Amino acid sequence: MRKTGLLVLFVVLFTIVGFAQSYKVGDKVEFECNNCFGRSGWVAGTIEKMSGDTYQIRYGTEPQQFRTGIPNRLLREGDFANKEDKRRQFINEASPYRESVYGLMQIHNPNLRTGSGYHLPPTTGAEWTKLKSDLTALDNLCKTKYAGMTNGKPNNDTELSQLPATWCEIAARRNEYQSKGLEVSAKTRYQTFLSSMVTDVQNAINEPNGYIDEDIQLLMYEREKWRAIQTPKYQKGFTDLGMPMPSDFFKDVEAKADQLKIQNERLAPSRSFLMPKQKDAAVEAFVRGRYATQKKGVQILKLGVDDASWVIHRNSLGVPLSQTKVVRALVKIPNRPFCQEHSTAVERKYKSGALGAMAVEGNVGSEGLYMKCE
Repeated sequence: MRKTGLLVLFVVLFTIVGFAQSYKVGDKVEFECNNCFGRSGWVAGTIEKMSGDTYQIRYGTEPQQFRTGIPNRLLREGDFANKEDKRRQFINEASPYRESVYGLMQIHNPNLRTGSGYHLPPTTGAEWTKLKSDLTALDNLCKTKYAGMTNGKPNNDTELSQLPATWCEIAARRNEYQSKGLEVSAKTRYQTFLSSMVTDVQNAINEPNGYIDEDIQLLMYEREKWRAIQTPKYQKGFTDLGMPMPSDFFKDVEAKADQLKIQNERLAPSRSFLMPKQKDAAVEAFVRGRYATQKKGVQILKLGVDDASWVIHRNSLGVPLSQTKVVRALVKIPNRPFCQEHSTAVERKYKSGALGAMAVEGNVGSEGLYMKCE
């Protein structure tokens, strides 16, 4: 599963591991030498001393045949040409397992790339079965025919196609990575939905004097009930992968809801209900009936109509389509602090020139503005 987007989810979960080749005293290496044995180029030698980020390397048996101050960038492993041939053979032979290796690349190290992008773990049970089978076979190949595989000195130390030893490490750690990989798989599957939830709550934060949707209110003040409603929508994805749903699956949206709750309770006491000036007994009775049917337990403390007469809505030709009146109410809802204002548009549609019955689109009280109960 290839991606070219952000890596935020993974960067916060894993420690970034560097690929810079490191050496120690006694290692057999090759280094770029200017005038060793009367020529310049790559010369075999042994590291004698280390000083900070540089090395002293002996390349011959004569007392003067050594070089000091050699930086890491001028070094490569010993017997490089033969090992490079073996690395190319390995990449060719291991190519059937490439996609499975790539499937765990971000779990191993979020800096890894393949070309201009990166890959995420598979998102179905069948894909995971193949990944585990592939990496088991690859691990066997790494420990037998290609034992001791190294990365050498790649041109790009984050380009996974140039890092055969990293392939072997990923294969060897497949079981260790599986749990985190499965969690990432399921979260990836639902990331769009989770991000949308967070955005909805953030939008409410950005509009401090706006009405708050009743689903977000439930998240703020009856979280266990909200979780009981939301969890079944996402549980199947985890069940398909053979893993439990993480207890912190909703942590981002819940954290955002906590911010909104603090803001809401700080601002609510400064608001008061402005009683509408108009009355319409039939419209008011209709709205009260809807509350009784749809919002059991909600107390209506005050209620009135904003419009003195029905507002006519017409099409582009001037033909009437419907008429509306807006009703505002001050209500008290169980398990909520403060009271809140609800606004309801009561509509009557024209059909064949005649007006239909009063109706409300959706449920009454689907969002509210928190305020004092006065």
